[in-house]
Amino acid sequence: MRDPADDLRIGAPEREAAVKLLGDHLALGRLEIGECEERVRAAVEARTWGELRALFADLPPRANPAMAARGGDPGYLPAGLRATLVTEGLLVIDEGVRGSITYRGYREPGGYSGWERSSMSGAVAVTGRRLLAWGGGAKRVDVPLGHPLRAAIMLSVDKPGRLCIAVDAGAFHPDRSGRIEYRFRTTRAEVVRGLLGST
Repeated sequence: MRDPADDLRIGAPEREAAVKLLGDHLALGRLEIGECEERVRAAVEARTWGELRALFADLPPRANPAMAARGGDPGYLPAGLRATLVTEGLLVIDEGVRGSITYRGYREPGGYSGWERSSMSGAVAVTGRRLLAWGGGAKRVDVPLGHPLRAAIMLSVDKPGRLCIAVDAGAFHPDRSGRIEYRFRTTRAEVVRGLLGST
């Protein structure tokens, strides 16, 4: 069955990511030079997600080389999760970005924080099916786009190049309350907000 996300249009960042990924497969010996050149040309000319995905249909998922080089940097998604996002019709992804987690009036069993902020390295991704925020080596937000919990998440670009994903903690965990804000310094902030809106 055809995925509806296959018809979604892509831009230069998605084409560039595909070209880099093809180069990684070449370096790992999965493609010969001629095959890689042919696929790179097709990636550069691709207009939809489906056209890009077809270029990888016979290639296995692979670990993110940047993650491997950094010894498992917590700002990069695990290979299995990244591969799942690709199969869902990856619309935008940015990994290894600086960010922070802020707790405001946050209450959990055995603790309370009026205000607390910590730095993190993270990633943000949007597929045809979900929003994913990753930080410090763990999923922070993973919500299907049509799920009622999506209403408990507010998206904003609070500064140029800084995406804020604010979550009502009580909506996700009945024994918690308050607000958690995940901020990512990403050039894709406006794209994510454009895809998902500000509420």
